[in-house]
Amino acid sequence: MPERVAAMHVERDFKVLYLDGSERPIVAEVQGAHLRIGVHNEAWRQLPLARLGRIICCGDVRWQADALQCCAEAGIPILFVDGNGWARMLAVGRMAAVLDLGRHLENCIASPAWGERYANWREAQERRLARWVCRALRWPWDGDKVEAIRLRLDQALAETFGDEARARIRWFYPLAATLMAEVLGLAGVPPDLLTGFRGGTPLVKELAALLGWPVRGRILARRDSSWCEGGRRQVVAYWGRELERPVERTARRLACHLWRITP
Repeated sequence: MPERVAAMHVERDFKVLYLDGSERPIVAEVQGAHLRIGVHNEAWRQLPLARLGRIICCGDVRWQADALQCCAEAGIPILFVDGNGWARMLAVGRMAAVLDLGRHLENCIASPAWGERYANWREAQERRLARWVCRALRWPWDGDKVEAIRLRLDQALAETFGDEARARIRWFYPLAATLMAEVLGLAGVPPDLLTGFRGGTPLVKELAALLGWPVRGRILARRDSSWCEGGRRQVVAYWGRELERPVERTARRLACHLWRITP
């Protein structure tokens, strides 16, 4: 749980809005495409709904019903916590555009061309993520040699963090899979697709493997060895501190890109 801040704070990079009404009540209402926030004796502030990804509320935060509805329709989850930071309630937002992602995938899987189309989609996503890694690390991009880039990335991690880096990095994958499952679940993908994928590799595992590109790329770019100097506790701490939010953005994009697979 992030440190509580007075009244209101917007984390612009991560699109997180913190509302702390523990000292003074906060009113949340909607005006057009904006969330309107009011604190006693202070000017109202308007925030575009499109720029918000998550809202965390603590204390006396007074939501108007239409504001809650607009956040739900915009796909913005709202987490309510107590004074100690413990979660009390989660209002899950679902965008109308992705509410039936599960049904869309069901239709795609029913097509005789599903196997080929999914393989092409996955290859395109891997190329996109590999290209992002090359750009972040200032490596030359050769779109025809994704496997060579993967090997170079593994070698660079081993040279930077030691030969055990590959084994330790695997500890990040369950964390990425949990995050991917949450994103897909919020998008309306049913559990049987998340875990079974119709007798093949589970969809969560497939997409978590794709998230391995930004995980490894960010670790190498930062060159912070704190994650590999201890056990799993250090890995989990590093994940929450440095990786979870940017990887979540990638997970959301992957979920949206699933719509590009045609039935």
